Amino acid sequence: MNKVSSELVLGQKKKELKRIQPMLKIRSPISANIKRSKDSKLIANGLENLESLSLYSIKLGLVRDLISLSSKYQSTSSVQARFSKILNLSQSLNSLLRISEERLRTDIKFRDKLINDLNSIESVQVLTKALKPEVQNQEESFKICVNVSGVLCIAFITHNRSFSQFDIDVYGQIEPSYYSYHLNQTIKATKTEFEGVLRACILDHMYFDILQGRIVLRFKEKFDNEEALVLNVQGIGHKACVVLKEIQSLFEIQVEGKAIRLEKTEIRIGSIKELRYPGKRNMVRMILEQNLSLVHRELCWKLSQWEISRATEKKTHIDLFKREFLDRRDKLESFESVLVSGTVFLKGSNIRIDLVLDSFLQKSRVLLYLSDISIKIREEDYTRAFKSLKKLQKVEICSVTMLRSLEFLQFINGLFFD
Repeated sequence: MNKVSSELVLGQKKKELKRIQPMLKIRSPISANIKRSKDSKLIANGLENLESLSLYSIKLGLVRDLISLSSKYQSTSSVQARFSKILNLSQSLNSLLRISEERLRTDIKFRDKLINDLNSIESVQVLTKALKPEVQNQEESFKICVNVSGVLCIAFITHNRSFSQFDIDVYGQIEPSYYSYHLNQTIKATKTEFEGVLRACILDHMYFDILQGRIVLRFKEKFDNEEALVLNVQGIGHKACVVLKEIQSLFEIQVEGKAIRLEKTEIRIGSIKELRYPGKRNMVRMILEQNLSLVHRELCWKLSQWEISRATEKKTHIDLFKREFLDRRDKLESFESVLVSGTVFLKGSNIRIDLVLDSFLQKSRVLLYLSDISIKIREEDYTRAFKSLKKLQKVEICSVTMLRSLEFLQFINGLFFD
C-alpha cells in the first residue's frame, strides 16, 4: 500500500512539473546566469542591468529632445534671434520707405502737372472763343530760335501786312528780362520762304551791345570785318560784350575799352565771316571764355587760374550760385550710379560734373561739385530744362558727347547761376 501511494504521489508531481513548464523557452544572458548559478545575488544584478538599460534609453531620448529644443530656441525663439529678425526687417523697410516716398513724390508731381495742363487747356479754349472774331485784324507774328552774339535766344517777331515794320522781342539766358527792337525795313518774300528770308535779312544782323553798363539789342546791316559776342570774361563778375575785329592776319579783341591782338590760329577760325555760322560762333565763344581774362584793367590771354585768382582775390565763384543752392551737400543714393564724369570750365572755374542715372525711376540726375558745395539736380524737378536740353542735343543725356556740348554749358549756366 505504501508503495502504491508513493508511486501515486510521484506521478502527480511529475504531472505538475509538466504543466508548470512554459511552452517557449527564451534564453537571455541574464536568465541563463540565473538558472546556472541559482544565486540570489545574480538575480538581483540582472534586474539592476535591466533597469539601467531602460533608464539609459530614457536619458538618450531626453538628451535628443533637449538638443532639438535648444537649437530651435537659439534660432527662432530666443530674444537675440527675434531682435536680429526685427533688425533685418527694419533695414529692408528703410529701403522700401525711400522707394515709396520717391514714388509718392512722382505721383504728386504728375497729378499737379495734369491739373495745371487741364487748367491751361481750359483757359486756352476760353481765350480762343473770345479772340476768334478779332484774329483777322491782328498783325501776324513768328517765333524763331536764333543765336544772337553767341547767346541762344527765342525771338518773337510781329510785322504788319506790308512787311515793312517789325517789332522784335528777344528772350535769352543772359538776364531774366527780354530785349526789344523796332525795325523799319521792307522785305519781299512769299509766305513759304518768308521765315528763311526773315532770318537772313533781320535775325542774322541782330547783336548785343553794352550801353552804360547795360546790355541792349541792336541791328546792323553790314558787319564788315567785326562781330560782337556776349560771354563771361575771367576777372569780370558780369556778362561782357566782346568785339572781334579782323585786321589782316590778326584778330583784335576789345572788352570794356581794352584791346589785345591774337593770331588767327588762337581762336581756330580763318576769317571773321565764319562767325556767321552758329557752330563756329559757339566754338569761339567757348575758347574766349577759357583763355581771355581782365586782370588789373589789362586784357590777358591764357593766364593760369592761380594767377587770375591771385590778381582778382577771388578763388571761386560760389557767390554767383542761386540762393537756393548755397550750402548744399547732396550725395548719391544707393540706387544711383555715375555713368559719365568730367570737368567743364564755367564762371572762371573748373567745375566737376557727374551725370547720374536713377536705376529705380530710370531718370537722369546732374551732380555738380564746386569747392565744398555739391548740388544734385533731378530730372523730374526740372522737367522743362531737361526737355529743352534733349531737344537741342539729339544724344543720350548721360553721355560724353552731352557733357562736352555747348548746349550743356548753357543748361548748367541757366540752372545754377543765372
